[in-house]
Amino acid sequence: EISACLVGSEMCIRDRLQERSLLSRLGDVANTIYLLYMPLPSTQSQHGHESRILPLDTVLTSLEQSSSLTRAESRSCLGKLETLVPGWLEVCTLQSKTWLRLHTDPATGRTLRDVRSKIRTALATYRS
Repeated sequence: EISACLVGSEMCIRDRLQERSLLSRLGDVANTIYLLYMPLPSTQSQHGHESRILPLDTVLTSLEQSSSLTRAESRSCLGKLETLVPGWLEVCTLQSKTWLRLHTDPATGRTLRDVRSKIRTALATYRS
């Protein structure tokens, strides 16, 4: 078992490998999410910001089917995307149902291209 910790406050090797594995899946996950939302009608603000919403369970099921992820892995990927690209995805509860909202806004760096770029940047830190 690789559980030896590195010097100082750095993550354990095992944790770094798990993080790298998660990051390596995010490109496909982001693409799947984006494609899942695109046929939906959106609300658009005067500043170019668009928002679309789906039940969280629908998104998780789609990720499981298209990416061969477990439900827990799918949730972890969504959480990581929320951290890497704040505001692109938003989990919200409406009428006691959990939804996932996708926000796109070129002015604030919330396009699929921006998401992919942030994933590549995060992944590059684990390749060095």
